[in-house]
This record gives sequence, structure tokens and C-alpha cells, in this order.
Amino acid sequence: MLPHYVVVMKETNPDVVAYISWNNQGPEMPLTFKRIFISFGAQYKGFAKGCRPLIGIDGCHLKGNFNGCLLSAIALYANQQIFPIAYAVVSEESKDSWTYFFRCLRTALADSGRDDWTFMSDRMKRQFPGPYFEAYFWQAANAYNEWVFTKAMDKMKGLDPAAYHYLREIDLKLWTRFKFDPTICCDDNTNNFTESFNATLGLDRVLPIMTIRRNCMVRIATRQATGEEWQENDITPYAKNEIKKANDDSRFCQLHCSGRGEWEVVEGRTSFPLNMVQRTCMCGRWQISGIPCKHACRVINNNRQSPAQFVSKYYSVAYYRATYDLTIHPMPDPTQWPPADIPFIAPLK
Repeated sequence: MLPHYVVVMKETNPDVVAYISWNNQGPEMPLTFKRIFISFGAQYKGFAKGCRPLIGIDGCHLKGNFNGCLLSAIALYANQQIFPIAYAVVSEESKDSWTYFFRCLRTALADSGRDDWTFMSDRMKRQFPGPYFEAYFWQAANAYNEWVFTKAMDKMKGLDPAAYHYLREIDLKLWTRFKFDPTICCDDNTNNFTESFNATLGLDRVLPIMTIRRNCMVRIATRQATGEEWQENDITPYAKNEIKKANDDSRFCQLHCSGRGEWEVVEGRTSFPLNMVQRTCMCGRWQISGIPCKHACRVINNNRQSPAQFVSKYYSVAYYRATYDLTIHPMPDPTQWPPADIPFIAPLK
């Protein structure tokens, strides 16, 4: 049914980017499904209009009688929750399948006016086991500044020099926070948010491919209604909660003004230079996440200002609404599809 499904999908949702291909094994042999790619206008346009330029990619096996693998591209929207951009079902997860997926995704985003994408994927399992390595690795990966990173890596070097040199040979921009591009305003360094999309599908991973569309449609409609209840000039609940935590911790900080927007914020025995004009703190958290850290909140509150004014636009309700401005239009069930001269294809074996 999938070739016919793509035709009807394009009739009901003209801005959808959808492709399907099948295997032709020669005369007298049935055509068999190969792969399908789908990205609705409400998805790729919503992503370009309101999400940070971060794309998480992941693949998972489908369950049930239909086999195949689900490949997906996921973003994080203003409330720090997942936003599916596109998905594909392929016969197997391979270099050829991923090349196909990225080629189709590039087509969907071609007219977005943006080319600053950052991609996140999982990496092969590490070959250095052990609880101490695990602890030092995550200290280094989660570091918002070079001082914390270096301290963790020095401990790892003393524990396992081979592991230290292995990680040092990998471009730091690929795995440690303090080297992330601050324009992305995202400090996520795991692919949990991409895997959570697979989890939210639930029974849809067992049911036919066509049910995934309905899952995405309902998700968008629900978030759209939620955003309309919020004030457009406000920030999202996630950002408010992060500000609250930073405010609670800021009471332990002491201030020393340097002038012209520069401050020295002392926490314990450590001093953090902070620049209100550039919106940077030596701790690194503010510029990497896009949300004021506790040191920034201490200065902002001292200046009788609101920390919400210094939150990145990517956490604003305006960007939330832009993400969910469009809808995925409903489709009739197969008994109501108009006739079409389309070949019948057999499922995967």
C-alpha cells in the first residue's frame, strides 16, 4: 500500500517531502519494498523556523511482522523536548541507507535559508571499561570550561594512559561541552533525546509504517494548543525552571564590580570573570546553554533586572509557537483513497 499512500499523502499535504523506492528483481519476480522517507512541511519548516540548529540522528529496529529499520532526525524545541523532523523506514541500517536518508533530509531543508546544522549521533561503545574511567570520562565530557576538563583528563591519564591518548586524538568539539559551538545554545552531549523518540512510538513500532504519521500529527497539534496558552513575550517553562535553579544557587556567590558590564563573581575559593555585554561567564555554562548561570543570575539580580531578559531566543515562547505554526493535515483511511495506477509491492522478507 505504501506507493499509493505516498500519492495520497502528497494530495492532502502538498508540502510533504516523501520518497519511496522498491526493488525490481526482474520479470516474473515481485517488486519488493526497499525504503521510504517522509518529512511533512510542519516538521522541516517548523524546525527551520523555531528550533536550534541541532539535529540528532538515530536508528532502531521495527518490531512485529514488517521488519526493517526506522531512521529518524530529531530536534529540540524551545521547551527542551523532542521535535521529529523526518523519518525513514529502510530494509537495513547501512551506509547506503544513511546516505539515502541524509540526501533526502538535505532536499527537505534546501529552502530553509540555513546551513549551520550540527549533527549528533551515538558513537561505538568505548573499549576502556571500569567505573573510574567512566567517572573521569563523564567529568571531562560534561565540563563547561577547560579547567574542569583538564583536571578530569589528568586523573584519567594517571589511571589509564591509553584511554587518555585515545580521547585526546578525537576532536574535542565532538564530545566535550566546553568546545561546543555557543551559537547552538545546547549543552546536550548524549543522544538520549533521539532515542526517546523511538520510545514514544510505543506500539507504532509494531504497527504499519503509516501509523507514525498520526503520532507526529497529534504531537504537533497538542504542542500547538499548549503554546497558544502562553504569553508570546515570555520564556518556556523549561527555561523558567533552569533560571529558578540558578537563582537558588546564586545566593552563595559574592560580587566584585570591575566596571562597564564586567564582574568578578566569587563562589567558594574560585573567581569567575563575567561579562554582561558579551553574555559570557568563565564557568562556561551561560554561553554554552544559552541560559544564565548562577553567577550571571547573581549579577542580574543585583542590577535589579530579570534573568529572563538574558535567555537565548531559542527558549522563547515566540520560537515555540514558530516551531508549531503549521499542521500535518489529516488523511482518509485506505478504503477512501482515489484510484491510482501504482504498482503493488511486497513487504520485506
